[in-house]
Amino acid sequence: MILTFIGCKGASVQVGDIVFPNSSPNQAPALISPMPIQNSPIISSYQPIPTPLPTELVGNIPAGISFEWESMPTNDSIYALGQIFSVEGTIKSRYPITEVRVVVYNALNGTKELDQTAKSDHLGKKMYQLSGYSGSINELAPFSKLGVGEKRLELLVSTTEESDIPLWKASFSIQEWVTLTKDRIHFIFTDFLDDYFGSSDYLFKYKLRERGSRRIFIDSEWTDKYIRQITFNGRAFSVHTTAYDTFKRAFDHVKNSYVYIKYNNGESGVFALSDAMVYNLSDGAFTARFQDASCAKISHHSFGTCIDLNSTLEVNKIRVIDGHDTNWEQIKRAIDKLTYDGLNNVYGRDKVYCFTYDGTMPENGMVPNTLLNYLLHEIAFAREGFHWGGYFGNGSDAMHFSLTEPNDYGAVYPEGSTATADHQRIQKVFEYAE
Repeated sequence: MILTFIGCKGASVQVGDIVFPNSSPNQAPALISPMPIQNSPIISSYQPIPTPLPTELVGNIPAGISFEWESMPTNDSIYALGQIFSVEGTIKSRYPITEVRVVVYNALNGTKELDQTAKSDHLGKKMYQLSGYSGSINELAPFSKLGVGEKRLELLVSTTEESDIPLWKASFSIQEWVTLTKDRIHFIFTDFLDDYFGSSDYLFKYKLRERGSRRIFIDSEWTDKYIRQITFNGRAFSVHTTAYDTFKRAFDHVKNSYVYIKYNNGESGVFALSDAMVYNLSDGAFTARFQDASCAKISHHSFGTCIDLNSTLEVNKIRVIDGHDTNWEQIKRAIDKLTYDGLNNVYGRDKVYCFTYDGTMPENGMVPNTLLNYLLHEIAFAREGFHWGGYFGNGSDAMHFSLTEPNDYGAVYPEGSTATADHQRIQKVFEYAE
């Protein structure tokens, strides 16, 4: 998200940008809304929760200074004790930047609790990025060490012409226990979770396990009420009570489905889909944590509505290199070589899912790693309403199957990406054995 005070003339405006009419910071900003996705019955009735308007930006910034913010504490933000949070954005100046500071005060008595200055070797230029590299001010500032209470943050910049220019001010609080809000959930659509769960009871209370950690404790009253165990092939998974029956049906489909694949150099024979699974302790459903190390958003794993399967296979991990989603490219090539031949009787077993693969047989004699989770989705999980992370445009997450994350809304694919532009399922199986 970009907000600019100067230099707006001729600037390109993209979805999610905030712009000021006539380039004036004193007029009300407008949020550029995304265009609706066509032919998407799942997503069309839901809109993403908008990022709060940046009322915390300081007015009357001198001419020649701009701050393009990306992620900052906002007024009334609430953080858990020990939580990492970010200051992200770019400062641009007509004159060389000599100092950048982030200061946090105790809002009740005015004492200074944190005063972090940017490294001098990153200064002296006309632009400074707050984050994204080793030694950035975002990395240096020990936000996770702040204590419980009301806080006030200020971001200041000095140039060769003027000192301590305030760019951002925000009042926020740090609490031991925090009640989850929708804007703190990874990849959330307005009312989607309300519709799925039938209420807003999924907004639990949580606290961090330890300072700076992405792992959280969820209020035991909530977990006792909403989380229960389900067994699949001798392994226990914890899932949400609302999702329990759906998980059970999907697991039953995996156990009861048989597959046959013909290769250029042989055939797999008939095998149970469950026999192709690569079981390990890293696979899991309910896991109370933030989505990533930034600790900005809560993962849907915290609700017990998604599961990671075959997670040790490299192709099932998120891997984006120089803008290319390399694992998705492998998966997509494998899918393109796969032809579904229908449900047939093979070697005396009826209703076998039969495929032809234009390639060589894998060492396991069953299914290539690039196709395993695709087939799990096609045969077992898609029919029960699971969205597959393999289709996620911001980085294929092929181990991930979720009931509450419609394929990512409005994601922008890197140039040259082979990901499906409409985020839709590449469906080959249209009939089921049971």
